Amino acid sequence: MPFTSLPLYFENTAGYVREHPAGYGVICYGAGKREAGSFVELGTRLGQLLVARRWTRFISDQRLLAPLSEAEKSWVTEYWIGQRVPRPAHLIEAILLASDVFTRLSLAQILNQSSSAIGSLTIQRFESEAAAHAWLLGQPQ
Repeated sequence: MPFTSLPLYFENTAGYVREHPAGYGVICYGAGKREAGSFVELGTRLGQLLVARRWTRFISDQRLLAPLSEAEKSWVTEYWIGQRVPRPAHLIEAILLASDVFTRLSLAQILNQSSSAIGSLTIQRFESEAAAHAWLLGQPQ
């Protein structure tokens, strides 16, 4: 099922958050320039969806994501991984890898630098939506 056919929860210039009927969230990052604060708002809305539905699983579609700004990297580290934004305490994330090599490198750097706090996240990387979906379905809710 293409992500664009799923019920829309939130959308802005950074991308959108959708609800999958199998019981998980989908965050898709758009290509190109983002308005200031839109990346943070998108991540915050994902957290709100997961809390509201009592879900712990989500797909992070980073295939079109442009490299993160320093402020966005800091937010991911301090607020998302640091659990300072409302979200479930433990998350199961299937990542669809970014096409842009610099984006991949910056995201890998964030995960490496945050390794002590990363225990709150179970992460697996995928090349295809089907593989990410199948893996998520095998994870506990």
